[in-house]
Amino acid sequence: MLTISNRSLPDDFEELSITGTEEEIAALSEELAPFLSSLGHEVIEPKTDEEISIPHKVVGLTLIQGHSMIRAWREYLSFSQEAAAEKLDMPLFDFVELERPGTNPGVPTLMKIAEAFGIEWEQLQI
Repeated sequence: MLTISNRSLPDDFEELSITGTEEEIAALSEELAPFLSSLGHEVIEPKTDEEISIPHKVVGLTLIQGHSMIRAWREYLSFSQEAAAEKLDMPLFDFVELERPGTNPGVPTLMKIAEAFGIEWEQLQI
């Protein structure tokens, strides 16, 4: 999947995701990158499954206890909800909503969380 996003826009910006074969996405990404860059957008190519590492404890918290990936990582990293919300510069209520199972934040939000947690944004996806 290829995701096109603009980090300078608010979190509720609707990103564009394109699916296809690796070859199709690579070709499209190469063609679109200069044009999108001139508009202030960025082409984000996620890492492959082989490039992503998720600790067993995070997987267990997600699969066995039913936590969202955001909550599982927060607990794994020993952050309180308050500390995580503060790192993200957001109200606690908003962060708690992001942690709820079934919440599907966009790539810009995942990138912001990952940066605050010191992980890759792809590690927050399942």
